Amino acid sequence: MTATRFFRQLAAAAVLLTTACGGGSPTGSDGPTYAAIADTYVGTIGGVSQGYLADLDFTLTIAQSGGSLSGTYALDGTLFDGVDTYAVAGTGTITGSIQSGNNPSVNLTIRTSACPNYTAQFSGTYDTANQRLTIIGPMEFFNEGTCTVGLSIPTTLVMTR
Repeated sequence: MTATRFFRQLAAAAVLLTTACGGGSPTGSDGPTYAAIADTYVGTIGGVSQGYLADLDFTLTIAQSGGSLSGTYALDGTLFDGVDTYAVAGTGTITGSIQSGNNPSVNLTIRTSACPNYTAQFSGTYDTANQRLTIIGPMEFFNEGTCTVGLSIPTTLVMTR
């Protein structure tokens, strides 16, 4: 084999290896890619649970830095027990994380301003194609004047931008 033919084969092999590795960063990894979900989402909670009819609006405002999430929430509406209607409203903060990739998992910790030691955990997914956030967790209501949970409604909440 001549030296020229050897170098041509070596050059062809180098081109194939570069193509197979995909270029990108010098280390071969560009790091994780996170879906951009920072926005305001709205959803409704309706239905009967534990003898209460819920008619609630839930608003979630998310800020994002890579895989870290933060923001605020607001809840407003009514609970009806068949006799009395109770107005409910609440606000608080959220912190959490989003996994990298397409249709990622999302985990949120919710804190209410009324009871600073209280937290609730929600988990779910972000539907990248439809820009929907689905979270599952307890929607909990406190006894009046205390931070004791008086009603807990298991909730699957589908929210849109």
